[in-house]
Amino acid sequence: MKTQLRFAALAVVPLLLTACGPKRQPGGLMDDPRTHSDRAKQYYDAGDNDRARQEYTLALELNKKFAPALAGLGMLEARLHNWDEAEKDIKKAIDYDDKSFDGRMAWGVYLGEKYRGKDSDDWLPEAEAQFDKAVDRAPKEGEVWYRRGIVRQWALRLREAGEAYSKVLEINGAYTTPANEAWAKIQKIERAASRMPSSSASAVCRWDPTGPSVPARPSTGRNSPSSPRMPSWSPWATRPWPPATSVRRPGSPTFRRAAPTTTRSATRSTTT
Repeated sequence: MKTQLRFAALAVVPLLLTACGPKRQPGGLMDDPRTHSDRAKQYYDAGDNDRARQEYTLALELNKKFAPALAGLGMLEARLHNWDEAEKDIKKAIDYDDKSFDGRMAWGVYLGEKYRGKDSDDWLPEAEAQFDKAVDRAPKEGEVWYRRGIVRQWALRLREAGEAYSKVLEINGAYTTPANEAWAKIQKIERAASRMPSSSASAVCRWDPTGPSVPARPSTGRNSPSSPRMPSWSPWATRPWPPATSVRRPGSPTFRRAAPTTTRSATRSTTT
């Protein structure tokens, strides 16, 4: 009886070791957690949430404690408003590898996603503290400053967001192109806002660099610069609209209504 129990115990041990290990083995040179995580981040930045989730899942199947994949998955869950899952994944990333910048950066993005639209004084300081910790861990990492700029922009801190984007350009590494585009648009917003009434300027400042969004438009006339014919941050919004006698749209010729002639009135006066 003792011998049978001993053999049964020996048979169970490999099963336990298999359950505790990775779910699958690498299938090639490019099948590693770092490659899948980097690829997932590209899909995340492009707005392809499904493919980003697939790549993060592949990375975690190879290493369930890989902090960049956990942090990236947490940011993805936050974008989808799955707050509990996002918080759990990001905390795991911090617990497994707090020397990496990914967990602290993801926590700052999580706070921005969750509380955007609310009073930034209540949540932005904590987000900034997390980004400070991420910068301490990776001072030359452009991604940290880029996502910091996005979160600042969600908080409508455009000047501070521009400073973060300019920092990405100083580092001159990853995320230089999107940071340059975002900073250029912020400069257009600031120029437009300086020429508009405060009610219209507040709507212009709600442009979102992470995806298409429709800013709230003030109730003005049909020839208002905030007309839905263009994005509110467009440079065309800073130009006065033409009068009713001429209608011009960007990229189209100008059509002018013919001036009224006096032939009809003269005929009418003759007949009367």
